[in-house]
Amino acid sequence: MKQDSQAIAEVYNQHGAAYHQSRKGTSGRLHNEFIDMPATLSLLAASLKGKKILDAGCGSGIYSTLLAQKGAVVTGVDISSKMIEIAKKELPGKVAVTYLVGDLYDLPVKDQEFDIIVCAYVLENVEKLAPVFAEFNRVLKSKGNCVFSISHPLRANSKKIEKDGKQVWQVEDYFDRSLRHSDFGNGMIVPKYKRTLEDYVTALSGAGFLVKKILEPQPIKAGQKVDPVGYENAMRLPEILTVEIIKGNNS
Repeated sequence: MKQDSQAIAEVYNQHGAAYHQSRKGTSGRLHNEFIDMPATLSLLAASLKGKKILDAGCGSGIYSTLLAQKGAVVTGVDISSKMIEIAKKELPGKVAVTYLVGDLYDLPVKDQEFDIIVCAYVLENVEKLAPVFAEFNRVLKSKGNCVFSISHPLRANSKKIEKDGKQVWQVEDYFDRSLRHSDFGNGMIVPKYKRTLEDYVTALSGAGFLVKKILEPQPIKAGQKVDPVGYENAMRLPEILTVEIIKGNNS
């Protein structure tokens, strides 16, 4: 297991139960439930009946469950054994998902097994993008597609400051590719790698993918009641980048 994978596994093994609780119920987290998930799901068909989908970095299985309920045949892979344990426990009755502990650098699945990959808010946790996209290419069928989301590079590479009573972002060094630490609350600090948009496009194209669609989603209206301040910020400043890529003909 690579050092970055080990670090993420340790964080989620320690804090996974509390993190999962923060995602449950009607509120959840603004970034996840009211920005990321609506945008990601908008790039998938309403019915996924019979589609084989890999939920790469599945966490506690929130996406996996939704995709399976839409008719997909889902495999969820996560580096954290604790998150996989929770995912199996939380799986609703009559919903089938195969869960595996595994590393995105070396996915425990066969070549050309999947029609679709969903990778939500995970790629910032890995140090090397190229081998991960190469693995995605390996496990996708011909012309299969992948939908992934990340913190918008402008957000991830900015300093948050207050100006005229509002939160704004001050870009001091967009090209700084150092490690940052995201505070999830209750002592959960997640290491993330800062990158430019160019870094992502270079890595995915080098692995044989073509960009099909890019979204810079604003929160859906329901998020305003959950987190009014965060909602106002996200309506002004890009928080998330959601990207659909397709496996090229020559890959």
